[in-house]
Amino acid sequence: MVKIECDRLQDIANEYFEKVKVPIINRLTFYKLLIRVLTGSSTAQELFDYEGVHFKTKNKGVNFFLAKKKLDPKIKNRAQYDNIHISNAAIWVDSSIIVLEKVIAFLEEERNLKDLVLVSALESHDMDLALRDFFGIGDKESSKELFKILAHIIDYDMFDMFAYGIATQLEVNTCPYCNRNYINTIIKEGKGLIRPQFDHFFPKTEHPFLGLSFFNLIPSCYYCNANLKKAFKTHHDFNLHPYLAGYGDACKFTFLYKELRPSKKHPENYSLFLMSGVDNKSKLYRQIFGTGKDEGNVTLFKIQEIYHSAHRDIIGELVDRAERYGSAQADSIEKFFGMLNIGRADFYQFYFGNYMYEKDFNRRPMAKLTRDIVKQMIPDFFL
Repeated sequence: MVKIECDRLQDIANEYFEKVKVPIINRLTFYKLLIRVLTGSSTAQELFDYEGVHFKTKNKGVNFFLAKKKLDPKIKNRAQYDNIHISNAAIWVDSSIIVLEKVIAFLEEERNLKDLVLVSALESHDMDLALRDFFGIGDKESSKELFKILAHIIDYDMFDMFAYGIATQLEVNTCPYCNRNYINTIIKEGKGLIRPQFDHFFPKTEHPFLGLSFFNLIPSCYYCNANLKKAFKTHHDFNLHPYLAGYGDACKFTFLYKELRPSKKHPENYSLFLMSGVDNKSKLYRQIFGTGKDEGNVTLFKIQEIYHSAHRDIIGELVDRAERYGSAQADSIEKFFGMLNIGRADFYQFYFGNYMYEKDFNRRPMAKLTRDIVKQMIPDFFL
């Protein structure tokens, strides 16, 4: 895994909050008005006329509260808004409406909302649990209706309005989880064409307050987000967070040469492994490799299996180039580039086709693999 590096990270996060707070507050206002209609202190017409949210969004919110057996079909038009009354509410509403009012009042305070949206990667998990404990919201099973309402207030669908802008500013071109796939952001004539997916490090299905928290949203590739991680319950104790750390030298790619094919570049000549550079009893080891089923990012994202199956051809090419560099002409190669006033990192990029320093690994796929293999072959180059 590669750490997400960006000089303007906090500025980007602050700009995002100023934009996302508007639709969130509009949702809060809508639900506050809906509760008033249910309890008879506001009219259905006031709710219908509220322009802060789309009509379909209103209907979805209203139908969360109404007993399905009492009102069929669901509310779809203005005439049916007169049915919004506590007598038609679902059973759970009576016992949970006070909790919901407290949540709304809390999030309406801008400083509270800002603390939530901009909570740090290290503190986000504990904040979600603390808020749920403070409001008396249990787990997903015991409080499933409140989870639905929270997911509609802190609605990840809103993020699509900001995703292209954030991805463009972050300039993360490869998936931080695997460093295999490009996740470029392309905007043409003001229209977004492609962008990364954004993974919830702490799944929004389990952590309802974190659905729009900036540092909980990780730009990533489709394979890591949708195929491998899905809604897996990652945690700081047994997973690395891309905004906090990358593998560094704690986890290195290495290889064994088997000479099964005549061409030294042939991928079948190589076995690819991941080697630990830390104590296997340390927390960092557990975060990277895991000590139990599905723990550790290497296990979760199937790094060794995928790289071994798909990318051994790169090893053969790197070994060939490293051996050529290490032969008698190495000095003359460096002198030639020295004459052109090109530094070691530029020479590395030209010769091995990737970036030399870890801070740049998110700019091109296979940067971590390339550095580890080249360093294994010619360690003196990095001194």
